[in-house]
Amino acid sequence: LLILLAAAFDSRLRVVTYEVPTEKLTEGLRLAVLTDLHSCAYGEGQRELLDAVEAQAPDAVMLAGDIVDDVLPQENAWTVVSALAERMPCFYVTGNHEWWSGEAERICEEMESLGVTVLRGESELLSLPGGSVQICGIDDPDSGESGDQLARAGSLIQEDAFTILLAHRPEEIQAYLRYSFDLILSGHAHGGQ
Repeated sequence: LLILLAAAFDSRLRVVTYEVPTEKLTEGLRLAVLTDLHSCAYGEGQRELLDAVEAQAPDAVMLAGDIVDDVLPQENAWTVVSALAERMPCFYVTGNHEWWSGEAERICEEMESLGVTVLRGESELLSLPGGSVQICGIDDPDSGESGDQLARAGSLIQEDAFTILLAHRPEEIQAYLRYSFDLILSGHAHGGQ
């Protein structure tokens, strides 16, 4: 039990790389997916995390929920988000901990004030030299809105674009698969899926 608890609360930084082939893009697209940061500290000024993201040279950052914790002070989360949003496009969906904090609406407003695109059943189209990328997103199920948001996001899919669904909970995969997203990015299980 102690080993399982230690693994569940392990906040060490890990960089994992995946390659997803597609014929919808003629040039590569690099995404950094950050999830389940839980307002943890990653060195002075969050440098360890920020340096790791910048080293990947992403075209955009996907913030897949639980960036802000419901118990820990939020300062570390805002340090990361504000620094990333100044340098590159960032997209955010809520996780369960944002809802458990009772401040999910305020957190979404703060994200937007920092220049982050908050996706709540909407989509954003990125026109890149290699093609179009459509990023859709939904709130965590604890919002009570994720089902309606998923249907709305699914109805917005542009078949000629490479479509991404950003959704915090991977266990909802069967619902996500009812739509023709090309890539689904999730968090929640601490590691990113």
